[in-house]
Amino acid sequence: CCWEARGLLLIGGLLGLMCLTRGVEIYLWYFSALSVIFLSFILGAFDRDVVSRTTALIIIQNRVAKLKIWFSLGKARVSFLTIFLLALATSAIFMLIAKGEVKEVPRGLIELRYKRISGAVLWIPRSLYKEYYLNAAILPYAPALGPSLSKESLRYEYLSEVISEKRCLDLPFLLYSSGVSIVAVLSSEAELLSDYLSEAGLQEIYAVKEISIFSTTSKRVRFAKTPLLVLGDCNFLDTLPTILRDYNISWESAPPVVFVRDENCLKIFNESPLIFYNCDYRALALELYLSNYDTLSEKNADIRGLKALVLKKGEEYEISYFLEESTKVHVWAKVLLNASGGVLKIKIGERIFEVTTERKLVNPVYLWIKLGKVSITKPSSSIKLKCVKGECVLSKLIVVPEEPLIRAFNKAKEVVKKRGFFYVFDGEYCFNGTGFRYGVDEDYHRRALLCPPFHGFKGLTEVDVPLSGHYRLTFIVSRVPKEVFVSYGVFGTKFFSFDIPLGLGYTAVTYETEAKEGLHKLFLYVLNNKPQCIYLDYILIEPANASLADYLRRIFSYTFSGRIISESSSEIVIDLSEDGVVVLHEDFSENWIMVLSNGKQVKPIVCDLGVCCFKASAGRAKIIYKSAHTNIGVLKSILAGALLALAGLGDMVRIYGRRR
Repeated sequence: CCWEARGLLLIGGLLGLMCLTRGVEIYLWYFSALSVIFLSFILGAFDRDVVSRTTALIIIQNRVAKLKIWFSLGKARVSFLTIFLLALATSAIFMLIAKGEVKEVPRGLIELRYKRISGAVLWIPRSLYKEYYLNAAILPYAPALGPSLSKESLRYEYLSEVISEKRCLDLPFLLYSSGVSIVAVLSSEAELLSDYLSEAGLQEIYAVKEISIFSTTSKRVRFAKTPLLVLGDCNFLDTLPTILRDYNISWESAPPVVFVRDENCLKIFNESPLIFYNCDYRALALELYLSNYDTLSEKNADIRGLKALVLKKGEEYEISYFLEESTKVHVWAKVLLNASGGVLKIKIGERIFEVTTERKLVNPVYLWIKLGKVSITKPSSSIKLKCVKGECVLSKLIVVPEEPLIRAFNKAKEVVKKRGFFYVFDGEYCFNGTGFRYGVDEDYHRRALLCPPFHGFKGLTEVDVPLSGHYRLTFIVSRVPKEVFVSYGVFGTKFFSFDIPLGLGYTAVTYETEAKEGLHKLFLYVLNNKPQCIYLDYILIEPANASLADYLRRIFSYTFSGRIISESSSEIVIDLSEDGVVVLHEDFSENWIMVLSNGKQVKPIVCDLGVCCFKASAGRAKIIYKSAHTNIGVLKSILAGALLALAGLGDMVRIYGRRR
């Protein structure tokens, strides 16, 4: 009886073998996927030494095509089935040998191929991923890069830059808050980066020639009481670990960072103070309350997580602009500053504004730039853009009359007064001036502004203060082995001697001053007449009655009780003891939704490096991926069932043909 159903028996056994050896079956799956198709059509209709009948032709009762299922080798007759079985046995033996060579690989890492519950895998460099996909030495890791971390995501691009440039002071924190549990460095990158990753605190779990695998403590889901609300660029995410390290703040509980892009963020998280990164409170008005004055209706690219208009050298773009009456307008532009930037000319009315976006930064940054005012004499007008040098990236172009601008700024002031605020400025981004360079202090893995030996540094930036009162200015600067000849600063009307301490490492230089509401200029001058480098990392401007370090220490030390009940690739069941925030480390998609115990659905918002964040109520909830696509596990089951049915049909056809 079993011999009569040998097609069904063989295919069933083959599928069982693939399930049992799933830990190392990369080749077996692909080889078998092709082989089973051959087997189901040939073996199912096989009748010894006669002919094979194809299922389709017999079912429609046409004449059966004759197919030889053997060939002559000398005096011997060799069956195609014999060759197939020998190839299958050879593949299985090869896989057992490969399994023996990598027996030290943790089982949990292998499981990443099927359940992405331990987090995502970051490959560096990503371009070599396909080359190593069929390499036996890295076999267990090859398919680990799942949809949770796509090559096109901001998360992948940003993290690969940070690691390749060794610029993060606390890399484990950045990877933990990004949901990356495995870092795989390949080829020449393994030798260059392995020492840095080990020194940063990552654990090396596997290493062969030109391949190193490191693990972190990251998980697919994390919980927090409240997020950090930030106005500014995503580079804040590698400045934040530096602030935590400088102020000795532990991060057992890591709240997500939500970059405020609309008013919904403020409504959902209505108690958190605002952190302004490389901007002041006016950015809140420009981002939220003046978005309808953004004249860029068409944007042709997605750059670092934001939609933008990209123009190459010589390209032009024209925008139609309409005002109800002739008036004076204010012009603000949100541009990307980077090493490949250029010069963008913007013509509005009779005036031409010029924006230089080329800046030799370690990594690109979006900044708001105030261009100025212009009189519009014709209600119907046009705005002409032209990139005259390099590549110009423009995210927003706000052209707004004075009255709504002042109204929006006042509204932003009220929000800031109610919530509280902190200003964080990175030295390499905020200063315009001469005598400095942009770089990384490789001894301390800090991205900083550099004043080289025997050089003078002049830097200037503008800061708009929303409230009159007492303020604290903190400069994080590198200590020096020899005293600097002269250095000082000016904030508004306050003059202070910028005393850089002697020694090693970094220190905080703090000043307190009174400041009136309004625009202030911050100026620094350093004359470095010694053979030494001076690095300026970041600057904090805080109201005297508030402290960013104390705020971070309070929310990072909060113990939040949340646990995962069950999870699969498309559904996660969680239980929360109190209201809080749930972060799902999957690339952001509106297909991810949270269903609360009362049936209410919660949509995700973007947080951190483009992952999903939900505000959840206490109790049990589900995070579900809603998609028209069938789950991969269901597809595998359907495929296995179809192959078994086809083999069984082939057996019946063979028996039917023999009886005929």
